[in-house]
Amino acid sequence: MQLKKKNMSVKDALAVATCSLLAHAPQEALATATEGDWDFDFSLLDYQEVDRVRVVEWDVKSKWQYNDDAALNFTVVSDSMTGATPSGASVVPGAQAQTSTTASGTVVASGLGEAAGNYLDPLVDFVDRRNGLGVDWERVFSRSITTNVGGSYSIEDDYSSMGVNGGLGIDLNNKLTRVSVGLAWIFDTVSPNIQGGPPPEGEQIGARTRFAYEDGEKLIVDKGLEITQVLNRRTVTKLSYVTGTTDGYLSDPYKIVTVKNNISGLPKSYYYEKRPNSRARDALNWEYMHQMAGGAVFNSYYRFFWDDWDITSHTLDMRYRIDFATTQYVQLHARYYEQSAAKFYTPNLTEDEERNLPEYMSSDYRLDKLKTQTIGLKYGFKFSQFGHFRIRFEKMSQTGTEGDFKELEARILHAAISMKFGR
Repeated sequence: MQLKKKNMSVKDALAVATCSLLAHAPQEALATATEGDWDFDFSLLDYQEVDRVRVVEWDVKSKWQYNDDAALNFTVVSDSMTGATPSGASVVPGAQAQTSTTASGTVVASGLGEAAGNYLDPLVDFVDRRNGLGVDWERVFSRSITTNVGGSYSIEDDYSSMGVNGGLGIDLNNKLTRVSVGLAWIFDTVSPNIQGGPPPEGEQIGARTRFAYEDGEKLIVDKGLEITQVLNRRTVTKLSYVTGTTDGYLSDPYKIVTVKNNISGLPKSYYYEKRPNSRARDALNWEYMHQMAGGAVFNSYYRFFWDDWDITSHTLDMRYRIDFATTQYVQLHARYYEQSAAKFYTPNLTEDEERNLPEYMSSDYRLDKLKTQTIGLKYGFKFSQFGHFRIRFEKMSQTGTEGDFKELEARILHAAISMKFGR
């Protein structure tokens, strides 16, 4: 089951070796590394929502400096997702759900709704596993030009993704300014664990139990431009613009929409959700990094996102790092995120709306108008010239506007260790 979270913290937590879009920042590592050097980074993530989803993910990243001006980067990721997620079915107090649509392939029966006394589960259990691999090649062609190309592949129980990417970076203004451009293609295939394949979007549940549908496919294309500027010895700023399109099967095959009785308010019938088959996205990002006189480092990040689903979002992320005891540091983290609802989002449909079904509809709470706050603390220390350990703990709270599952609480625990080996 693919979980497509609508806030960046969770999205980052669930990310599997996907394409890096922009060319890398100035390649200081390539400029200073020695031929034959190996860098390794091991990390473990534990993300837990209250009474909902849990994700356990580990990844290994390595970098091989095979000559003075070129390097290969490798990423291996594996994670598991378990728990329960809202299906879109409305909560019926005191009722026991008789059937459900789940990632494990439960067959949806006919005879659902108020008249039959059978209701779908508002929360469905699932288990999913994911493995991913990414490879990226970096090359310095001159004192001012660097490039990178790469590819990635990941597979889940019901989802696969493959992509390629490339980027070019040019240093200007005596290396005080850097301009980077990037391009990425990602091709995804959705293979739901539902008898008969992906369900017919927008069709009433129970109308038929087998579907003559092939796997859903979608193509993602992203393009980006980034400008990095050194303002002075202690201050660096970045400005970037990313635009992209997604075309193909964009519905979630496990999400449904409930039609409620106008008088009783009980579920009358259920429909598979249906989203547009295309989406255009744009994002403007600004980052500011400053080292204070005492050595503390302040980092702030702002992102404005908009798309043609009428979703706009604002992200403000701030980090404050304090070094002490020469080799140790703590970092405070605060993040705020808010978004508007998609134009086709609805917590449920009325009987009147069922008579003239909208072209697109989804009750996925992640498409609702929502706000998210995250606070966290990170501790790190360097245990040798070539080793670095860090651990962070964060708490996240999310509030939506409509539906039965407006509130979400989660905690995030992440530990990582980096080591460098050379000849």
